[in-house]
Amino acid sequence: MKRHIFSTALLLLFIASVTAQKEVYFNVLKEKDIKVESLIGLDVQLNTEPLSLIQSINNPGIQKNIPLSFCYFSEIRIAASSTLIFKAGVINNFTVYTDYKTINDSIKGNPSTYYNISKPVYFYNLALNFSFEPRWYWNFKDRFQAGLSRLNSGWFLSLPVQFVIPTPLSAHTKMLNEYSVNGQWINNYFIINGYIIPTVGFRQALSANWLLEGIVDLSLSTSYSSYTYYSHNISAFSSLVFSPELKIKAAYTFK
Repeated sequence: MKRHIFSTALLLLFIASVTAQKEVYFNVLKEKDIKVESLIGLDVQLNTEPLSLIQSINNPGIQKNIPLSFCYFSEIRIAASSTLIFKAGVINNFTVYTDYKTINDSIKGNPSTYYNISKPVYFYNLALNFSFEPRWYWNFKDRFQAGLSRLNSGWFLSLPVQFVIPTPLSAHTKMLNEYSVNGQWINNYFIINGYIIPTVGFRQALSANWLLEGIVDLSLSTSYSSYTYYSHNISAFSSLVFSPELKIKAAYTFK
């Protein structure tokens, strides 16, 4: 009797195993149906320039920048493994530098003796930030089949095009406006910075709605400025600047 019960149990276990295997097999998506998903949400991003960081460590007097951006983004699927990301927000560039002044020793009656004094100066540059970014998740299908593709997690290549416009709250804009207020020669100053940024990065989902990205890029930038100089309208483009950057981004998605 026990032998029959044992044989029946093994038979039921085998049938259940075969049924489960069939169920898994028939639930696997075909490769053509494996696609990235579209997302919307909010992100915060911290940028660092390794070369500038090394220079500022070796020379404390060099200006130090900490660009921190806050943006709304919409990531739209345009192909099985590709998306187009639109972003709009603000960049708050915290800056500190050392201001040096030379004074003479008039207090002690030695006007020919000079001293150098220094003090740290802190300010920020608030700017509007707009960008669009075609992105390719090159190993998405492999990660999907491994169950690791939530929120489009994985390695990606992208080419963001970014535009940054300083606001009236920018320290640079304030300084130029002071010339205008005091009747000096610069008026109606406007500047827009443009960037093309070849990028490689990795995205990792932390939960159903939170994700992190680590990014390495080589930024190619220029700027357009216009102003009035003694009643003459002047406009110019700056020379191209290359600068490698490291970025860390955290985002919350509403899906």
